[in-house]
Amino acid sequence: MFILIPIVIIFLALSYLQLNPDVSLVVEIFIYFLILGVIIISVLITKAIKRDLKKQDYNQTILEISRLKEELQHTSNTQRILGLKNEISKLEEEIK
Repeated sequence: MFILIPIVIIFLALSYLQLNPDVSLVVEIFIYFLILGVIIISVLITKAIKRDLKKQDYNQTILEISRLKEELQHTSNTQRILGLKNEISKLEEEIK
């Protein structure tokens, strides 16, 4: 969606320029700046979304570690304790 909409806007702007050869230089420059602005904004939005998704994955992993530590405190089965410690260590390695 964040790629499709800018592509449509750019396509329509370029189509306008191609179908109307009589446009003034000011309008043509404005349209090219509009295209450049759309490209810059879409790149910035994409980077922000990627950063937010990474942060969301990090927070999800922290939440999972907290849940496993809580379960570890309430478990008395030694085999389950070893399994939980192994899972916690794997998740902590994933965070780093």
